[in-house]
Amino acid sequence: MRGFKTKRSVYLAIVAVFILSLVSYNLLVKSPPKASAAATVDTSTSATATASSDQRKTFYDATTSLYWAFYSNGTAIAYANSSNGTSWTNRGTTGVNTNNFSVTASAGNVYLIYDNTGPWVEKGALGATSITWSGLTNVVAKVSHSNDAIALDSNGRIWITYHGTNGSNSTIYAQRSTNVGDPTSWGTAQILASSSTLTGTSVFNQDIAPMTTSGNMMFLYVTYTPSSPPATLNYIVYTDASTSYSTTSVAASLNTGATLTANVVAGPGDTVYTAYVVSGNVSFVEYSGGSWGSPVALDSSGADSAPNISITTGGNLYVFWINSNAIEYVKGVSPFTSGSWDASPTTFYNTGTNASMSSSYAQGNGTIQLLWTQGAGSPFNVEFGTLTPASNSVPAAPTLLAPASGATAVSQNPLFQLRTTDADSDYLEYKVLIYASDCSSGVQTLDQTASQAGWALQNQQSGTAYTGAPTITSSTIANFGLVGLSANTTYCWKGAAIDPGGSNTFSGFSGTQLFTTGPTNPGTVNINGGVNINGGTIVR
Repeated sequence: MRGFKTKRSVYLAIVAVFILSLVSYNLLVKSPPKASAAATVDTSTSATATASSDQRKTFYDATTSLYWAFYSNGTAIAYANSSNGTSWTNRGTTGVNTNNFSVTASAGNVYLIYDNTGPWVEKGALGATSITWSGLTNVVAKVSHSNDAIALDSNGRIWITYHGTNGSNSTIYAQRSTNVGDPTSWGTAQILASSSTLTGTSVFNQDIAPMTTSGNMMFLYVTYTPSSPPATLNYIVYTDASTSYSTTSVAASLNTGATLTANVVAGPGDTVYTAYVVSGNVSFVEYSGGSWGSPVALDSSGADSAPNISITTGGNLYVFWINSNAIEYVKGVSPFTSGSWDASPTTFYNTGTNASMSSSYAQGNGTIQLLWTQGAGSPFNVEFGTLTPASNSVPAAPTLLAPASGATAVSQNPLFQLRTTDADSDYLEYKVLIYASDCSSGVQTLDQTASQAGWALQNQQSGTAYTGAPTITSSTIANFGLVGLSANTTYCWKGAAIDPGGSNTFSGFSGTQLFTTGPTNPGTVNINGGVNINGGTIVR
């Protein structure tokens, strides 16, 4: 009996360790996105205190280590801050009674644009208990305008976009500050869409995003002519080097539905990501390499509104929207094609009547921030919540398979093989660095994220990546065929892996391995008819 109890105790201990291992894996390696409980920032007499979805109203500032929220309290633009996203303190008001405003923030400063018979812009220095405002400027006087948007380009200059209406004519404008971070001086307004071509047309949902190339900007806007629907999503790329504009419809397949709203963020390499709602359905489209890809349907409920898109520090995307009164979202990973998004949306919040949601442009303090208006009657609540993106492990450093360490007489056109593990089973791409024998003087870089040329036997993501798995034998071997190394030369190489659909972070590099190429391949020996080859003859 004692032996039985001992064996039973050992068995239970093993089971306990196994369960703890599973719990640790789920908590530490791949925990799902985590939504915070909603917190009330303030109350407002406006039913659209946080409108509209194409305008940014919330962010996290690393300089003050505070969350910030901007909203209409029914009499002015109000703002509040919080150290934890739960307990909020109103810090004052500015501007006029409008919900037509947008903010962007950088390096401890906030830049605000709002409507007061024309776009007004001011800069605020963020403090722990207040904002010190300066430089309030009426950029240009317009009879009426709306859907203001604001952003900083990669050089720190302020960009705004807005549209002015005069009678039945609408004109969409963009304008840039003369100096970095200075709202008091502005260059000439650029016309993005001429009023002469938009007679009788509604223009709305202008948005703006800074691109990677120095000073470049992407502008989006929607046009809708009631007499000849549907609405059209349009774009313009501003190229700083040439000070030029060009415009075209995003894609013919987007031009459907009676109304359309959109929101935009920018990614690496001048990519731009757009989430939009048309006829109550949410879709996504990416601008890359100078053109737009194919739209991806994210939800088809027919009741969606207020699309918002936010980018994480790892380059993943989260798209939020309101489905009736439920705030929902999906996550997307590179390459953001139809198979790169959650198959179905997750509910972020679904209590009461919710409207006019705005999300932060990017992840801050480990979270994406959301702000929305709640309530069926005055006073309305201004609500705040955060989403902590799903955690994901970085791939392990690869194991180098070929050429083997110390290999000699290696071909001058060798096949490089390596593979690694990924705890989350994400698909993988690889990078190989080849050095001279000193392992420091670079010879070639073979980066699969930059080019697929030379890589072979990919079996994931439409033949652009390799399978990753928790066990190395279940991961696919990556193959790269290199051409043109020198004969009788010693080389050094190492590799790294990245999981674009997971952490989107390169692993550490493997250890280095040396190999030596063989002699130059001999020339061709031609043996013609009538030639006798006798014993002892060597053909070189």
